[in-house]
Amino acid sequence: MPNLFEQNRNYVLGDEELDIIGDRYKLAQWRHKGVGPAFYKLGRKVIYRGADLNAWAEAQRVEPSKGGQARWPSVFRHAKSKSTGSMTMMKRALRWASLRIPCELGALVAW
Repeated sequence: MPNLFEQNRNYVLGDEELDIIGDRYKLAQWRHKGVGPAFYKLGRKVIYRGADLNAWAEAQRVEPSKGGQARWPSVFRHAKSKSTGSMTMMKRALRWASLRIPCELGALVAW
């Protein structure tokens, strides 16, 4: 893959080139969680090296498997394992719906 970022350049928050991988809030979330590209913290400045950004981007590459299911990059696997709120809400909605659906269909939806 050609490099997305210049190898010998340093990038700081606010550089438009960083928007390729995420906005400043997404990058802040990744830094807080300990995922995402390597960075330097000098005082209040956050600096990303181009070589580190290219290495991280290459590590996020997804290889489709023969079964048709792709392997999620580590950032998304981490996020998927932590976010159970939406699944809980979906189960609650299905339970509520099963109370309103008569006969056999309600039994299929009930948990």
